[in-house]
Amino acid sequence: MSIILLRHGLTEHNNGFYGSTDSQLTDEGFQAMLEAVSNLNFDHIISSPLQRCAKVAQQLAQQRSCSYHILPEWQEYHFGDWETLPIQQLWNEQPEALTAFWQNPYQSTPPNAEAFDVFLDRLRKAKQHLMENCQTTRTLIITHAGVIRGLRLIAEQTTANEWLTYPVAHASLHHLCPHSGKVEPFTSLNASVNG
Repeated sequence: MSIILLRHGLTEHNNGFYGSTDSQLTDEGFQAMLEAVSNLNFDHIISSPLQRCAKVAQQLAQQRSCSYHILPEWQEYHFGDWETLPIQQLWNEQPEALTAFWQNPYQSTPPNAEAFDVFLDRLRKAKQHLMENCQTTRTLIITHAGVIRGLRLIAEQTTANEWLTYPVAHASLHHLCPHSGKVEPFTSLNASVNG
């Protein structure tokens, strides 16, 4: 079993919190995702339902003649009232709240946002379901930066303020170890989906 995580590519909105907001991919972002996996083999695709992930999942499934599922548990963190707001605007208007969220999202949830422990529990259940149902497949998961960082946080049990420190560039690949649950930048050495 091998699992590769692909973050969606560049979208039309990149300077604010667009967690559950269905922002569209740019043409550049769409192509970057296809190029990122062009040399990978996989048997199954799982995708967030947001179109910046799902559209590429559908195209890849057609191109590769492989199965795919759109699953809501792989969707990005929901930022509540902060959805679509530019980060600079939030910093200008609510610097204390923004800083508190970055430092400890467990205790400083944005107004009407998904509770951080609920978000992580959603990811734990998604990962467990994956392990139980995809044990012999090479799986590509198309998802979001917050999800990839959240899985890493769960595996390494680091402090919550390290959630945002792991770099997750647009259209980047990451290896999810099925045994330890650790998340690392993808290389051909740490996964067997190549070739």
